[in-house]
This record gives sequence, C-alpha cells and structure tokens, in this order.
Amino acid sequence: MNRKRLLRRLLTGSLNVSFSDMVNRHNHINIFWSAEDGGYIADIPDLASCSAFGTTPEEALEQVQIAKQAWLHTALVVCHRGSGVLVPRR
Repeated sequence: MNRKRLLRRLLTGSLNVSFSDMVNRHNHINIFWSAEDGGYIADIPDLASCSAFGTTPEEALEQVQIAKQAWLHTALVVCHRGSGVLVPRR
C-alpha cells in the first residue's frame, strides 16, 4: 500500500486509528540551539516542515507538540477535501 493511501485510510478511520493515537505516536524530535534565531528549535523529521521555537529546550519541545497537533489536523482536513495529501515520512 502506498503512503498516500495509507495516510488516507488512517485519517478517514478505516484503519481504526484515532486522531488521538496519531498525536500520541512517538515521533523522533530534534532539539538544537540556533544562534541565528537566538533560541532553541525543535523539529519532527517524520512530519515535513513541522518545527517550533523556544527560548529553552523545554519550551521548544512544548511548542513542537502543539505544531504536531496542527500538522496532523491540517493533514486530516486536506485529506477530507481530496486535495494534495501531506504524507508523513514514516
């Protein structure tokens, strides 16, 4: 099954996985100092362009968790509209 079809099945509920399960899935998170931004950046490599900023590593982690929820919600909306699908890398 290709990734687009798998994501569509996940997001439409035909695989019996809830939105909460997707949000609570453990994705790898990178946290690093950015001298250019003057703070910490957290990103989730499995979710394209899902990143966040914080003045501390803890704040960056909290913010990227919020960004993850927004990313998944957007993927769900896009999928239901039938337009291009955002596909997690894993």
